[in-house]
Amino acid sequence: MTMNIQNQNTADFLEGLFSLANRRVLVTGASGGLGLHFARVAHAAGAKVVLAARRKDRIEAEAAKLGERAKAVVMDVTDVQSIRLAFDAIEADGVC
Repeated sequence: MTMNIQNQNTADFLEGLFSLANRRVLVTGASGGLGLHFARVAHAAGAKVVLAARRKDRIEAEAAKLGERAKAVVMDVTDVQSIRLAFDAIEADGVC
């Protein structure tokens, strides 16, 4: 019985240590690969997540799957104007 209590205390400690509740995360490259993976992990940890990438259809589909704490924003990180427009959209929507 002690082992289960100790494991639960450890799990609670780790959850608190790695919780992203009430945090906002912007993930670039979120249409696939590691970017998509990190967006999912951040969302699962409780964060509000903005998925940013050039492929609008993919990030919108993934944001829809994740639900209300997720938003898709088209952004090309090699284009300064694209970045500005993306941040304007994020601020206007109130996600971040």
